[in-house]
Amino acid sequence: MNELDVDGLWNFAKDFKTNYVDSEKYIEIAKRDLKSSENNYKMENYAKSSADLQQSVEKIAKAWGLYWNQLKSPEDKDQDDLKDIKSDVGHNSPKAIFFTLITLLNKLGRIEGVIEHLDIEKDDVDDFEDLTEKILQKKQQIAKYNSSEIKDMIDVCNSIIHDIKDNKIDGIDEDMEKLIPGIKIWPIGAPISLLTVLTFPHSPRYPNDDPEPKKYLNKELAFVDFIPEIIQSTKYIIDIFETSLDKQHSDI
Repeated sequence: MNELDVDGLWNFAKDFKTNYVDSEKYIEIAKRDLKSSENNYKMENYAKSSADLQQSVEKIAKAWGLYWNQLKSPEDKDQDDLKDIKSDVGHNSPKAIFFTLITLLNKLGRIEGVIEHLDIEKDDVDDFEDLTEKILQKKQQIAKYNSSEIKDMIDVCNSIIHDIKDNKIDGIDEDMEKLIPGIKIWPIGAPISLLTVLTFPHSPRYPNDDPEPKKYLNKELAFVDFIPEIIQSTKYIIDIFETSLDKQHSDI
């Protein structure tokens, strides 16, 4: 069972508001990318399937950052203190999720769980930029993860996802739900971050020194065998996201 830092959340909630309008736009794009990934996998076009899957997870990561009001859209000219989703993040999916995660976890006093599966020591991480750079340096290693390594990460994702779906996240009561809309999907940041790490090396933009992903994105690569499972986990995340967004629409 997963637990939240309740005291940290209450302090964070004092000046909190969600940005579900911009978030919703990115979730819709993520759904289209995910459907394309699924179709291309069935046609054994693994390179395109991988690229579309990475793009879907990237859109979800951006949606999550927008939702918690830690990223802003290019049209938002009022919040200078937030990272711009286009100019500051671009297509760097680790940046999209880890900026939001680390910012919020620092406020809540918890960061260890974010990096425990990435073989990166907390004491070696100076700040957000340092962590994302260390992850980017590992893209070749991550791209070649074996079946056991990938399965471990997917299992962690699904464990958290199912706890959220089954209302097994400790530390959330009705008062907190009223104060922080969508607080039940706060823990979804962890599986999003893990799926981001798994998928970003297989973007058409990664690895930068290999412009022909078809050469290695085949059934000999363990990642390819797990694409259907990652697609399913991504669907679960989208479902949780949309449930929260629908609830906020109904509360207006």
